Amino acid sequence: MTEQNQPSYFTKYRLPVLLLFIITTLGILAGTLLPPNYDLPDTIWKQDKVGHFIMFLIWTTLFGAFLAVKNQAKPKLLAVFLYSAAYGLGIEILQLLLPTNRQAETLDFVADISGSLVAICILWFIFKKAFPATS
Repeated sequence: MTEQNQPSYFTKYRLPVLLLFIITTLGILAGTLLPPNYDLPDTIWKQDKVGHFIMFLIWTTLFGAFLAVKNQAKPKLLAVFLYSAAYGLGIEILQLLLPTNRQAETLDFVADISGSLVAICILWFIFKKAFPATS
């Protein structure tokens, strides 16, 4: 697809998507790696997996959108998923290694990749419309 045939959102939303992606990435890192300075009741801790799911659903969606607007082409969704899974796994490994009073949990990682999988499905539908010739 040539530049003149590109949908306007490729140029119009490049910077906002990049900024949202960076803010989300830093927010997830801060929220998962900085020492917690609070005590939450057990009922809120039970919702922790929902938070991980939502964080990675948003992050993966923004990551895929960022790659699409950056490259002006449909990204490979398997690669988007694998990078998202690696990001989630990296966070869990850092929680093991850093002295931040955080604990790595397998179920956090499962929630991360579950959110990423849902995001991949959303991206597939979005890219099917945005890139009809490559779907």
